Amino acid sequence: MPRYCHYFPGEELGLCYVRAPAWLPCRLQIYFKGPNWLATQLRPKGIGFTMLDNAFARLGDWHGAHQIADRLQIERRHRKLDLFASRFCPIHRAFGVNYHWSVDQCEYATGLVFRKQSRLQPLYKQLNRTAVMPVSTSSLKRRMPCSAQLLAASSTSAGCKTRTCAAS
Repeated sequence: MPRYCHYFPGEELGLCYVRAPAWLPCRLQIYFKGPNWLATQLRPKGIGFTMLDNAFARLGDWHGAHQIADRLQIERRHRKLDLFASRFCPIHRAFGVNYHWSVDQCEYATGLVFRKQSRLQPLYKQLNRTAVMPVSTSSLKRRMPCSAQLLAASSTSAGCKTRTCAAS
């Protein structure tokens, strides 16, 4: 079945895409990167920065950027998503319904920032080795309390369901 993907530079969210199916119930998928949103907030405040791909390589005011990031208003994001929905999938208005927005995939990252390269150098080899170390399913089962249930669920589903399991 066809899907329609619309890529565009959002004035507030940075590069975005909306993926709309050509069938009902019109489950939309909207994607944007949080660092791009933060960059659009830093510019008017005069906080200088340099981005490399999806990361800030330089920030003029780390504390100020952190405060801005903490003020992300989810209700405002929902209003923006509603605008995208009406623009890229206007059929939902014919049914007199609104979308209920939920997070399907979210990444939370913490970055390490070194003021001097000399402090990073002794750790660099180990960080790289750890970053690319292969992880097997058996090691996940040992380290994560509910990984066996998650692995079983992911192998039997089409990847569309979310399972939650409590750690024992």
